Amino acid sequence: MPNQSTVESKATTQNGVKRLIFCALAILLQLLFWILLFMRLSRYTQVIEYATRIFGLILVLVIYSQNKTASLKMPCVYMNAGAYGGELGQIVDQVEIMDDSGNIHCLSREEMHFSYRHSRMEEESAIVLSATFALTPKPEAEIRAVMKELMGKRTASQPLDLPSAGSAFKRPVGGYAAALIDEAGLRGYRVGGAAISEKHTGFAVNLGDATARDVRNLLEQVSNIVYERSGVRLEPEVRIW
Repeated sequence: MPNQSTVESKATTQNGVKRLIFCALAILLQLLFWILLFMRLSRYTQVIEYATRIFGLILVLVIYSQNKTASLKMPCVYMNAGAYGGELGQIVDQVEIMDDSGNIHCLSREEMHFSYRHSRMEEESAIVLSATFALTPKPEAEIRAVMKELMGKRTASQPLDLPSAGSAFKRPVGGYAAALIDEAGLRGYRVGGAAISEKHTGFAVNLGDATARDVRNLLEQVSNIVYERSGVRLEPEVRIW
């Protein structure tokens, strides 16, 4: 596409191998340090101790740089994450997947069949390995201004002070899940330690001691009550395995 730059987000096996190698070396050096200390070979222990610290620092830097590179997690591609009128599928260039036979394929944006919180991956057993994104360059100040505006909207309307998995239900056709939940009188509705947020009824929050069963039962009960009162069946946006 014209006037666009390509940014790759890779979560590759090579990154994992590098981390394993550095971890193994750090552990071996630490073991060697204690063996020499036990054998009272003190002239070598200081050298090993410094080497261990250096490798530990390198390991931290390697993990940090890799996490920074792969900060966009693949579930975002799988479910076509989005907010405030934008979706990930709008900027995906191609997606690398592995099928259940171990074969690797590259799919274009069109082949991914993106739609609202959906991609073809939900009907297949393939695994998303990586994705390439085509982004439009803009001045840093402009980008930061948009980020600040959106973060302000989130802070003002969403329960960021409590643990949650984000929006609990998909937006139904012709309406909004939060409005339907509110109209059903379920603001603050609670099951165990899980509850519908008082601040934003589209969120299921953990009040401090919620279990996975609490959250699942909460979502099921809310969906059933909303269906009884409005005839609209809410579908969970979060993935439940």
